[in-house]
Amino acid sequence: MTDQPTANPVEFELELPKIAHAGEWIPVLVEARRPDDWPVGVLIRNVATLDKSVQIDLDFLDRDAEIRPGETYRFTVPIQVPTQRDLLFDAFKVQVREVGKTIADDKPPIALPKKRLQVRPSLGKEIKVSLEPICVYEEGTKAVLRIKHHGTTPFHKLTINLSPATAIFAGKSVVQRQSFLADNEESIELVLKEKQIEVKLAVDVENQRVEKSFLIQVDAPPPSEESQYRFLEPRLQFDGRLEVKEVDATGASTGSVALDQNAWWPLSNGSQYQIVVRPKSGANIDSVKFRDIPGVIFVRSEQRNPKDGSWEVLIDTIANNWTGQPEILTYDVDCGGTKARGEMPIYLHPEWWKPWKIAFVVGAAVTLQGVTSAVTKVVHHADDVFEVFTDFKLEKDYNLLFLLTIPVCWLGLRLINWIRYRVQS
Repeated sequence: MTDQPTANPVEFELELPKIAHAGEWIPVLVEARRPDDWPVGVLIRNVATLDKSVQIDLDFLDRDAEIRPGETYRFTVPIQVPTQRDLLFDAFKVQVREVGKTIADDKPPIALPKKRLQVRPSLGKEIKVSLEPICVYEEGTKAVLRIKHHGTTPFHKLTINLSPATAIFAGKSVVQRQSFLADNEESIELVLKEKQIEVKLAVDVENQRVEKSFLIQVDAPPPSEESQYRFLEPRLQFDGRLEVKEVDATGASTGSVALDQNAWWPLSNGSQYQIVVRPKSGANIDSVKFRDIPGVIFVRSEQRNPKDGSWEVLIDTIANNWTGQPEILTYDVDCGGTKARGEMPIYLHPEWWKPWKIAFVVGAAVTLQGVTSAVTKVVHHADDVFEVFTDFKLEKDYNLLFLLTIPVCWLGLRLINWIRYRVQS
């Protein structure tokens, strides 16, 4: 009787950082051990997750490194999460392949250990701190410190501390706000004696205290004869061609997307799309930069296709809309030093099930009344079910119409979506 090998061909352990912030790269150390009771070595071919919003950087994974029985291999997988959450690592799968085998022989991927990492919001990504110098006194530089929330996370109990205290000739050194929401801005007038100050921010997010420090240079204001305004550099409108296709978690195309009759690109929420940017005949695109739409569109990657010179942009639709939502996705293109700007009008449709979910939540209680009335009427006419229909009288049997509440709500949501689409088109 021979010993059976260990159940998993590779045993994994994780080392997670103590602090992780949304929108920043998080180093995850993976330790892979090949049990010594297996006959041959293995290769680690891929690490993936079905969560499309999570980016994974596999540059530090040597896919050709053989892990022989009894050996241990350690590699770091940087990941990036766009929003705060509790991240569970058993949703990450590792594809392992025995040496000498082909992709056709691959076994189901192995889940990483069930560990949890709390991803906190990144103040550096969601809050912008800037200092606008106004004029110079003998005592120091008068300036306005602006703290602008340009993210989506609601913050509470905001505390702003300015240091060192000796740098402030006049103005508040500590500022507090009970809430600091999207698009909120706090302005602080100061007279500063130093050339640099430190701005420390602290906020509460879901009962967690998050802090961030910014070093701000105190520059001299522009000369009085210099214009206080700078006009935007004019840019050409990009006249290349866009192609859009929906892709799955592996990057394979699941269908093309075409412009509708109103020149919108119809996209579905909760999906992933590849946008192909093609230049005019003979032109060459040096770079493409698409801009995120916070809470709606997350741009995962932008890379050039060396075969035809086009650029492939991968985006996720992450909105939580229950009706259609129009947006303009903007991007910059550099063609041989000539900068151009493009706009991509998109119409984001909700998931197909979301109107049904809302209709069910709204109409469940009323529908239940209709079901009760229907059962009562059937029982009353048990000897002749046909009389259930012939005996219907609206003034006393109106409760039976409640059975239509959910489909009527669903049709109402579809109608609202259609009207909104027509109006905004």
